[in-house]
Amino acid sequence: MNYDNVSTTIDENQKPGKSSGWTRAENLYARLPYIYLVIFLCTVYVFSTHQAEKKVRAIQSVQKDMTELKWEYTSLKADWMYSSTRSQISERVAPMDLRWTGEAPVIIETTSQRSE
Repeated sequence: MNYDNVSTTIDENQKPGKSSGWTRAENLYARLPYIYLVIFLCTVYVFSTHQAEKKVRAIQSVQKDMTELKWEYTSLKADWMYSSTRSQISERVAPMDLRWTGEAPVIIETTSQRSE
């Protein structure tokens, strides 16, 4: 192989191990806006995650309360339905000397005339 035609160029200003004319501090300052953006986005992400977890905890608490209230409602409704049966009502009004007659109630109608 003949390497006579191969030419290499080395920039006189660029030294090995150094970046193209920029010092490390200049590189850092040039990238500072991007670093601030990444920090801001990370902060927003962490805040958003905390808020989401807080809402999930609140929803779970409300669901637990709703389940307990549903059980209480069902229990109260069952007690009310049981206490409104004919046998339970007759037991409660027995001390007042009221009994079930088995007859239909009598409707009393009144006629009212206005004097004008």
